[in-house]
Amino acid sequence: MPTVIRAFDDRNVAQRAVDRLAQSGFDRQDIHVEQRTPSHGTTSAQEGREDGGWFSSFLRDLFGTEDQANTGHAHTYDEAVRRGSSVVVVEAGDSQQAERAASLLDELGAVDVDERARQWRADGWTGGAPVNRPMP
Repeated sequence: MPTVIRAFDDRNVAQRAVDRLAQSGFDRQDIHVEQRTPSHGTTSAQEGREDGGWFSSFLRDLFGTEDQANTGHAHTYDEAVRRGSSVVVVEAGDSQQAERAASLLDELGAVDVDERARQWRADGWTGGAPVNRPMP
C-alpha cells in the first residue's frame, strides 16, 4: 500500500488538507496527522494520544532504518514535527490514488521538507544527514 507524507507549517491548513482528502474520497481512517501540542509535546491525531514513539517508529518502518534507507527522511519528518509542523500521512490504495493525494497536499501548501532540512543543517542541525549519491 503506497504511503504519502507531507508537512504543513500551519495546523489549520493541515486540517483543511485532511478534510479535502476526505471530500475527495479518501477514507478518514487512512489519513493520519502528527503534530505537537502547545504544552504536551507530540500527539498523533490518529491514535488520540501523546506518543512521540509511535510516529518515530512509523517513520522508521516507512523509510527503513537510516542504515537501510540512508535518506534521512525519518529524522527530517520527526524534526519537522518537533519544530511545530503538522505532518499528514495518507495510506493510499494504489499508486494512482497516492499520486492524487500527493498532488492535492502539494496544492494545499505542503512544505518541502528536504529544503527545510538543508536550512536546519545550515543552522547546525545534524540529524538526517543527506547522502551524496552520484548523478545517473
